[in-house]
Amino acid sequence: MCPSTSSAAPPKIQAVWASLGTTQPGHSVTTRPLRGGVRVAWLLVILLLCCGGPAWGVGQSELLFNRGVAAYGAGDYAAAREAFAAVIERDASDADAYLYLGLIARQEGDYDAAVEALRSAVALDPNDVATQTVLTETLLAAGRNEEARVEAERGIDLSPDDPQLQLYAGIAEYRTGDPRAALGHLDEAGRLDPKLQPEASYYTGLAQIALGNLYASAAALRDIEQRSPGHPLGNSARSLREQMAPSTPSRIWFLSATAGVELDTNPTAASSVLDTSTDVAGTFRLRGLLDAYRGGGFTLRAGYDGFLAGYANDGVVNEQTHVVGALAVYDYKATSFAVKYDYGITLLDFKEKFSGVHAVEPLVNIRLGRWGVAQGFYQYQNFKYYIPFVAPELDQNGSQHAVGVNQIFVFDGLFSNARIGVMYMDADTEGSEFAFRGVEINAGGGLVLPWRRAGLSALYRYARLSYKNPSVFPEEVGTQPPAPGEGVLRDENVHNLSFDLSVPVWRQLTVALAANMTFRSSQIDVLEYDRQLFGGYFTWSF
Repeated sequence: MCPSTSSAAPPKIQAVWASLGTTQPGHSVTTRPLRGGVRVAWLLVILLLCCGGPAWGVGQSELLFNRGVAAYGAGDYAAAREAFAAVIERDASDADAYLYLGLIARQEGDYDAAVEALRSAVALDPNDVATQTVLTETLLAAGRNEEARVEAERGIDLSPDDPQLQLYAGIAEYRTGDPRAALGHLDEAGRLDPKLQPEASYYTGLAQIALGNLYASAAALRDIEQRSPGHPLGNSARSLREQMAPSTPSRIWFLSATAGVELDTNPTAASSVLDTSTDVAGTFRLRGLLDAYRGGGFTLRAGYDGFLAGYANDGVVNEQTHVVGALAVYDYKATSFAVKYDYGITLLDFKEKFSGVHAVEPLVNIRLGRWGVAQGFYQYQNFKYYIPFVAPELDQNGSQHAVGVNQIFVFDGLFSNARIGVMYMDADTEGSEFAFRGVEINAGGGLVLPWRRAGLSALYRYARLSYKNPSVFPEEVGTQPPAPGEGVLRDENVHNLSFDLSVPVWRQLTVALAANMTFRSSQIDVLEYDRQLFGGYFTWSF
C-alpha cells in the first residue's frame, strides 16, 4: 500500500513578514520554508518502488516548491515565480504557492497582481489569519482602502485579538472616512501589542483631528514623541501637533536653545550695484512658552523669543532682538479662536536701541477633518524707529494692516502636510518712500524621510508690492535724484524660498540645515537685491 501524501506540513515561519519589513507577533505566517527536507528523498524512493509513475509528480511539486523558496530568499524573483507557477500547474489548490506569488508581486511593486494571488490563497485557505493579514496590508499599500477595511474586519472575525489586524482596520476606517470607528481599533492594537503603539497613536491623532477633538489629537501625537522618540513618525507627529494644536494638554512650559553658524551672501540687504560681501555670523536663539492658565477650553499663554547674530566682518552691524508676547485661545468643538499680542525690540551692536514694534493678531482655526485646518487672520503692526532719519521722506515710522487665509492639509504618508495661503497688506508710514499696498501668496509642504526620522520642509512666498508715493531715489545709480513729487511710482516683486532639513539625533537634541533665498526686483537700482542665507543649527529642547 502506498504511503499517504497528505501528512502535516512542517511549522510555518516569520521570514515572509520580515521580507515585507513587518513583524507579526500574534501568530506564524502562512508559508513553509522547505517541504519535507531529507524525508523527501526517502519518500521518492518508496513512491517509485511501490506506486509507480504518479507519485513522481508529487515529489516534483515538493522539489519545485523548495526551489522557489530558495530563489525567493536569494532575491531571484523571476526564478521563484517560475517555480511556484509550476507548482500551481501540478496542484491548483496549493495556497502556499499562491501566497508566495503574491509576495513576489509585492516586492516588484505590482500590487494588483499581488492582491489577485493573495485572494486566491485566502480562497483556498479561508481560515489562515496570517495570509488574511498580508492581503489586508497589501490592499492598504495599494490605496484600496475600502477593500482593506472589509478584509481587516474579516480577519478580526477569525482572530479578534490579532493586533496587526486591529491596526490595519483602524487605518482603513480612518482612510474611508469613519474616524470614530477607527479609534476603537487603534486603541485595541496598542493595547494588544505595545510595539504598535507609535503607529496607533499617530493615526489616533489624525482621527481625533478629523473629529475636531483638539486636546485628544495633541495628546495622541505627543504620545509618539514621548514614548517612542526614535520612531520615524515622531518628527511628523511633532510637526502636525505644532500646526494643529495651539494649546496642548501635557506640559505647561516649553524651552529651547538654538546655536548656529550662518553664511550670508548679502548681510546688509543692499543692492548688487553697491559694494557688498559675503559674511559669516554666529547665532543664538532662546525660545520659551508658559501656559499661565488652562480650563474650560480656554488657554492663556506667555512667550519669549530672543535672537542674537554676531558677524565676523566688523563692517556689518551685529543684531539683537527680543520679543515678548501673550496668546489667548478658546477652543469650541472644531474651531479655535485666538488673539495674540507681541512686542519686539531690536538693538544694534547689542546695545543701541534701533526699532520697536507692537503687533496684534486675532485668528480663527477651523479643523476640517481629513482636509486639515483652515485659518483666517487679521494683523496690525505699529513700527517705531529710534534712530534719526537723514530725510523726512525716508521716515519708516508707521503701521501696517494685513488680512489673510491659509489652508493646511494633513496626510499620513511620506508627505506629512502641505499648505497654501494668500495675504493682503497695506502699510502707511510717516514718510513717503515706504508706504505700500500688496498681496503675498505662499505654498509649501513637509516630508517625513525614512532616514533617521528626518523632516524636510519647504515654503515659497511671492509678494507684489505697489508703493503709494513717488520715490525720492533715482532709477539708475549715478543720475540726479528726481524733483520732489516727480519720482517713479515703483512696483516691486519679491520672491522668497526657504528649506529646512531637521534630524533628531537624541531625545532632546535636533540638528538642522536651512537655506533662505530672497530675490527682490524694482525699478530703482539701489532697492533691487538678492540675498542667500545658509545655516547649520543645533537645538536643545528642555
